[in-house]
Amino acid sequence: MEAINSSYVINKAMQGKTLLYLLLLEVSILGLTLYDKIFGLFILILLTCAALFFIIEKKPEYSIIFIIFSILLGPISTIPLKGKIPQLYFIDVVLSLVFFILILKYLLLKDTFSISFSFIELLFLVFILYSFVTILQSVDFFRGLASLRNYLMGWFVFELILRIINNQKQIEKLFWMLMIWGVCLSLIEIYSILSQGNILLTVITKNVHLSWGKSNYIASFYALLIPLGVSILFTKNLSTQTKLLLMSFILLMITSIFLTGSRGGVVALAIGFLVLLWRFRSWQTLVAFLFFCFLVGVVIFFNPSSQIIWQRLVGYQTSPSVFSRIELWTECIKIFKESPILGVGLGNVNYHMKLSGALFVKAHNLILELLSETGIIGFIIFAGLFYKVFRIQIENCINIQNGFQDSLAWGILAGTIAVFSHSMVEPNISSYQFSLVFWTVIGISVKQEEFRKIGKKI
Repeated sequence: MEAINSSYVINKAMQGKTLLYLLLLEVSILGLTLYDKIFGLFILILLTCAALFFIIEKKPEYSIIFIIFSILLGPISTIPLKGKIPQLYFIDVVLSLVFFILILKYLLLKDTFSISFSFIELLFLVFILYSFVTILQSVDFFRGLASLRNYLMGWFVFELILRIINNQKQIEKLFWMLMIWGVCLSLIEIYSILSQGNILLTVITKNVHLSWGKSNYIASFYALLIPLGVSILFTKNLSTQTKLLLMSFILLMITSIFLTGSRGGVVALAIGFLVLLWRFRSWQTLVAFLFFCFLVGVVIFFNPSSQIIWQRLVGYQTSPSVFSRIELWTECIKIFKESPILGVGLGNVNYHMKLSGALFVKAHNLILELLSETGIIGFIIFAGLFYKVFRIQIENCINIQNGFQDSLAWGILAGTIAVFSHSMVEPNISSYQFSLVFWTVIGISVKQEEFRKIGKKI
């Protein structure tokens, strides 16, 4: 008993000394701030890190919210970094802080360091490691590392979802977070378009530029998120007020995807809607869904950009972008034939296209991008990964009985198929910001499978 009391006294004394040292440090920084304001940044950084640590330690799922919403903040400065160093964004800082906070939390709370991976996690990790191998023999090593970062950060968010989501209520919160995020993106996009003055000219020229993405890129987010919202909209146990709110979110995002002027994004969204038709098993729900589609059609009809996109879709045979993509796809096939095993290295197809004199330096097709950059081996690993993803999502749609979770499972499947359809012309899955949102959604589907299997055992 005396030993316990003495230990308590020692710990209390150490806490007192630690608090005193921290107060002295803060007073010192405050004093230096009076001399030069730059030292005030240290206080801000310390307070921010302390607040993030406290929040994430109590509510780990908030780390995903911080990551996703920091995408919308864009770059830290308007000055682009020179050379091969990529632009620095707020998301880079937030990802770094979240990573170190979680590592620190794990080390403080765990006596031993142990970690295990499921088969799908291992496939993802193997693809990343193999992609790094392809970079070692590439011409532009640093370009390859920049592309590898996109997959690596997607893997980090994917792992984060699998380890911090402990119940289905957290999944529901993440869904609403994604819907609010989509609304914020729509408002930012609309503000950007209105600030340019001429809406139709902006849509015609596809001149929707945010600080971290352009028209086709922004459309990918809507193609992923809108099917999630539409599927949840037809969940029976949702209140009328909630449904009206969600419907307003969806219509705003649908308006925004048309304002991007992206034909690929609109076609991908239409494919997502077709997938959702398979969800409705009674004529009543099917009629309700078709009536909603009618309302969407009315919104599209009065959208000034719909006629522009329709004309582009009808006139695809004379579209310069179609011919340029065919040229790029032909060039990708040539590059793949020259290096069929390892490819030319992740992120290096652009370099080889520049050498060939191609007008654009993007593959504009996920399959051809993977084949030309990572070879047949990398493509097989990636295909195996997404075979597993689609299998999980389809099994979730068939077997989940919970109303909300069942609706979400169908929405995720429709959104994933829509994104893959879009990736045949815009491979945004391999990009940075989109991969963070995309792998968040994929992680949710994997957690749904886990909860489904636990429910069966119970």
